[in-house]
Amino acid sequence: MAHKTEAAQGKKSSRTEVPCLVFDLEYTAYPGGDSMYRALEASLKKRDIELTPVLFARHGLACPTPRRLNRLLESLGQEKHKTEELAEEIDKHFRQALEDSQPSQHLCKVLQEAAANKTPLGVISGLDEELTRALIDRLKLPTEPLLLHQAWREINGRTRPEPWLQLAVALQAVPSQCVALTACAAAANSALVAGMHCVVIPDNHSAFQDFGGADMVIENPRELQLQPLLALVTPFTRN
Repeated sequence: MAHKTEAAQGKKSSRTEVPCLVFDLEYTAYPGGDSMYRALEASLKKRDIELTPVLFARHGLACPTPRRLNRLLESLGQEKHKTEELAEEIDKHFRQALEDSQPSQHLCKVLQEAAANKTPLGVISGLDEELTRALIDRLKLPTEPLLLHQAWREINGRTRPEPWLQLAVALQAVPSQCVALTACAAAANSALVAGMHCVVIPDNHSAFQDFGGADMVIENPRELQLQPLLALVTPFTRN
């Protein structure tokens, strides 16, 4: 921790910036990868299509846009279904799976400790407000994190850095102050492009992905601790 000099203490306009923790709700605090896989599996099975982990990863189906679903069907030589309707059906199954799931106990413990220590928290969610609030409540945080709603399903199906940048602005932080907790390479890369530190907690479907550039990759959630996360950020004074 940096110590203020007497001169610095006399400058009322100066303040030491503190680390912020930011995370995406569905895929980091909750088992979004597994929930999406089950949602896809159920919807495709009704159409006599067998989903495999390889197909799930190869076609980027953690975010099943109609365009990606079209590519999947083409690769299997299947007749194209109405992929807009299929995407809506998958989303419905995904929401239900999340409603029935519980958050990561180990991440909850870290977030609860951070909130108790007044570490600023920010969360991104692509869900509707009602479900988002319900999922946040299950985290049992002593203070409510700053929430940014952002649709993850873009036309090109790619996660972008803009949501992370918007969240930093909302927290009145510079990106380099923020430690983003993510579960997959796409989200990790977006946070890194935004200028944030990044810690990846992979799930069963993202464990084999390339997390090059990330500050830390935590294979075992039991090893997740607050202080090593905060130590990634070097405190500085803003005039």
